[in-house]
Amino acid sequence: MTGKTLTPKGIGGDGREPDAENREFPMFCPPDIQPNTRIIALCGVNDWRNNASPQADGWFFSDFYLFHHLLADSDTFPPSNQLWLTCVDPKILVSKYKEFVHGSRSGERRVVLDETFLDRIEASHNIRVIPPKDLLERFLATLRSETQIAAREDQPVLVFVFGHGDADNFGVSVGGEDWVVQAPKLTRQKFASATRRGVKLTLVMTSCYSGGWILQPVGASVLAPAKKLNISGMTAVNADATSRSWACSQSCGRAGGSIYATSVLNALVNMAKVSSQDPTHTVIYDEEELSASPTYINMCSSVYEAYKDNDPFYGSHGISFSAQDDRWNLEWRKRSGFPLLDYQAKWEELREVGLSPVPADETPDLTAALGFAGSIGQGYYNVIQTKAAVYMNSFPGPDNIGPNVAHWDLKQLLQGKQYDKEILVDLNDMLDYRLSTITLASRYVLFLDLQFPDGLVFDTETWQNNLALEVAKDNHCEDAKSKIEKFTDIRRYVMNVKVFDKPLVSQGFFYTKPPEYLAIALVETSSSVDEIRVKIDSLVRLKNGAQQFLTTMPLAEAMMKTDNVIRHRDRFFESVRKFGSRLRSLSPSKRPRKPLPS
Repeated sequence: MTGKTLTPKGIGGDGREPDAENREFPMFCPPDIQPNTRIIALCGVNDWRNNASPQADGWFFSDFYLFHHLLADSDTFPPSNQLWLTCVDPKILVSKYKEFVHGSRSGERRVVLDETFLDRIEASHNIRVIPPKDLLERFLATLRSETQIAAREDQPVLVFVFGHGDADNFGVSVGGEDWVVQAPKLTRQKFASATRRGVKLTLVMTSCYSGGWILQPVGASVLAPAKKLNISGMTAVNADATSRSWACSQSCGRAGGSIYATSVLNALVNMAKVSSQDPTHTVIYDEEELSASPTYINMCSSVYEAYKDNDPFYGSHGISFSAQDDRWNLEWRKRSGFPLLDYQAKWEELREVGLSPVPADETPDLTAALGFAGSIGQGYYNVIQTKAAVYMNSFPGPDNIGPNVAHWDLKQLLQGKQYDKEILVDLNDMLDYRLSTITLASRYVLFLDLQFPDGLVFDTETWQNNLALEVAKDNHCEDAKSKIEKFTDIRRYVMNVKVFDKPLVSQGFFYTKPPEYLAIALVETSSSVDEIRVKIDSLVRLKNGAQQFLTTMPLAEAMMKTDNVIRHRDRFFESVRKFGSRLRSLSPSKRPRKPLPS
C-alpha cells in the first residue's frame, strides 16, 4: 500500500540492522486476523517490609493487574495461553492494602484490584503465585516452554515484565526475600537463553533503564560479536533514564501505576478505533486507509504521542521501541501480539475513584509521640528527622521514580509518623548515603574549579525539564536538543567509569542526582565532550588515590588489626580455600588414566 510513512528514529525506535531506524515504513497495511497470542507476565516485586504497598512499589502491581484485566480471556480474544507470575498472593495484597488503582490523580483513576476481583482472578486459573526465591527460575522455565510451543504452533508471544531495573546491566529485580537490590536479576542474557530462536516475541517493560534491553548490544565474546536482542520491544524509558509512576494522590499517597502503562492503554484504545473504523474517532483518514489496518510502527507512534500528552517532559525521559527483524510494516496485532479489543469498554468496566484532595484547612499532626522503646529513642528520631528535612529540601528528584520510593516514608516521618526501629535504621542509612554522595559531588565540582552552585541547592530536575519544555514547544530548538544530548552523553560516561560507588544493600537504591548534578555542571562549562571526559577521568584517579591512601592511615591499619576484623578475614580466606579445593576436585584429572580392569 502507498500513503503515510514514519521512521522509527522519529518516535524513539531503534533498528536491529545498521541504519534501519532511518528507513521509512508505511503506517497502514492490509488487515490481518486476530492473533492467538501466548501471554507471559512477570511482576518481580516482593512484599518484604511492605514493599508491595501502594505507597511503595505497589504501582508495579497496578500495571500488572491493569493488563490482566484488559487481556482477560473472552469470546473476542481466546488466547492460546496466559500465565501471570508473581510472588505475592492477590488475596494478601487485598487483605493488607485494600485496593490498587491506575491513572492520574488529577484525571481518571480506576481500581484494578480489590476484593471484588478475587473471584474472577481465581476463576481465570492463570495467576501463578510462586515463592519469592523461586520466581525468577520459574519465569525462565515458563518462558522456555511457552516459546517452544509458540515456535512450533507459529503463535506470537507477548511478555510483560514489571519490576525495578538496574543501571549497570539493565537487570530487573525478581522476587527475593529481603532487599530489592539483593533480589535475583532477570538479565538480557538469561532472557535470550530461555527464548526459543525465531519465535515472534514482543516484550513490554516499565522498569528503570529498560531501554537498554533493546538499545544496547549484548553477548559479546571471542566467537560472536555483540548484538541487540532481536525482539519487538516497547520500553518505558531509554537506557539512561528512570521510569515514572503517576504522582501519589494527596489524600492517601497511592501511586496509580506507571505513566507508560497508561500511554500503552491509550494507544490500544486508538488502535482499536482505527482498526474497527469507529465513526466516533476524531482522526480523518482517506478511503484507502479506512479499508486498511494500522501497522506496528503506527501503534508505536500512537504510544509515543500518548506519552507526550501524559508527560510534558517526555523529551528528557525517553521511551524506546524495536521491531523484530526490523519489520515495522507488519500489521500491529501480528507484530505486537496485542489483540483487537474494545479497550475503552474494558477500562470503563473498572470502578472509578473519585478525587479526594486534602482539605485546605487540614494540617499535619506534628504532636504524635516521637519516643520509642528500647535503644531507639526520641533523640535518634529527631536526628533522622533533621536529616530528612535537609534531604527533602535539597531537590532530591521526583517522588514518582523507582529509586525514590522512600520519599513517602520521609514525608510521613517529617509529619510525625512513628516508625519501627528497623525502618528508622534503614531510612537513616539511606539518608547518610544520599547526603554524603551529593556532598561528594559538590566537592568534585570544587576540585575541578567549576563555578557552579552547591549540589544541595541545585535543582537538576528543573534544569532537565526546562530543556525538555523548550524542545516540546519548538522541535527545531537545536540549542536545547544539543544540550540534552550532551548531558545524556556525559551522565552516561560518569556512570560507566563509576565516579560514584554503588550504595551498600542497607542504603537503598542508587541516588541518581549526584551523577546528574556533576554532568550538568560540566555541560554548563561549554567545554567539548572530549575535554569533559578528561576532567571526569581525573576525578576517577582522585577517587582511587584517596581510597588507597585511606587504607594506609593509622586508623585503618588499627581497624584491620582488631579481633573482629581478623576473625572475619580468616573466615573469608578459609571459605576461599575450601571453595578452591572443591573446584580442583571437580576439575578433570591431569594424571594418566588407570587401565580398566580386564
